[in-house]
Amino acid sequence: MNTEINILTIFGSGETSPYMAKTYRSIFNSYPNLKIKNPVILNTPFEFQENSNILSQKIFDYFEKRLNLKPTISSLRQNSPKSIDIENITTEIKKSDFLFSGPGSPTYALDLWKKTKIDKIIKSKIYEPGIIAFSSAAALTLGTYTLPVYEIYKAGIKPYWEKGLDLLNFLGTKTIIVPHYNNQEGRDHDTSHCFIGENRFKKLLDNLQEDFIYIGIDEHTACIFNINESKLQVMGKGQVHFGSKSKIFSINNGDSLNFEDILYKQKITPNLNKIPKENFKNHHSDPTAKDSSNEVSIEIEELIKIREIARSNNNWDLSDKIRSILESKGIKIKDTQEKTSWEKNN
Repeated sequence: MNTEINILTIFGSGETSPYMAKTYRSIFNSYPNLKIKNPVILNTPFEFQENSNILSQKIFDYFEKRLNLKPTISSLRQNSPKSIDIENITTEIKKSDFLFSGPGSPTYALDLWKKTKIDKIIKSKIYEPGIIAFSSAAALTLGTYTLPVYEIYKAGIKPYWEKGLDLLNFLGTKTIIVPHYNNQEGRDHDTSHCFIGENRFKKLLDNLQEDFIYIGIDEHTACIFNINESKLQVMGKGQVHFGSKSKIFSINNGDSLNFEDILYKQKITPNLNKIPKENFKNHHSDPTAKDSSNEVSIEIEELIKIREIARSNNNWDLSDKIRSILESKGIKIKDTQEKTSWEKNN
């Protein structure tokens, strides 16, 4: 089993609140061998603000006081950073084993990260040992599509999608991250769905032609993705919501879910070409192995679930291909009206 720790934690809000400190502690305590040596605060999303230094210091103080960490504050400081600044921040991110980024403007951050190619460094971190903890604006950047909240909510620009980092491509489909999902700050107007409201959010979804999953994370709630185990867990005061074109389901505080079950529940056929090679290399066992451990069985079950989704969507070509792959490895498939079962050939 892969003993490396690859955790992506996405906060709906409250990432520096006293209440959510226990979320960080829970992650740390779950991995007693985890020793954070190079924590980094990436303050790009809010560094354009006049009080960016004050905000950075407050985040630093939180991690020092609540979690006994002393993170490096990585800042590009300007719209056209010098090469030395880019080199320094790139080195800091590469060395980090705990990378935090939070509030501000998602489009400002994306623009600067792409210009400096820091976006590629962030993407590479997902398959390296350590923890990524993103919230609010930074959380918005993680999906295939990003909500430009400032432009829509503050400037009144016609709703549109910005191209995101696509950091959750390990789920096998296009994704949208929606922090502040159940926000009620507007009181007399709808500020749910990260302040833009449900009506505008639904209209934006209607513009998407391909399959997608949006992940809505309530206030003071975190969705913790364990990349190694292909499993997520919810912690906090609210829920995490998984929506598609056709349906939505939610999971509660303390509940867990396997990655493949997200698409299975939505009847979306995974795009296997979208899942990075690193994901298969690090987290999928060899189906030809003679070992009869549960790990091998889990991998077969994942393929069976993908095949069931394909069959329910009348994707017979993919269904037949998966059957052929399994049968070539000595796995016998039996389809009934209720489900698909399998057994090893003698």
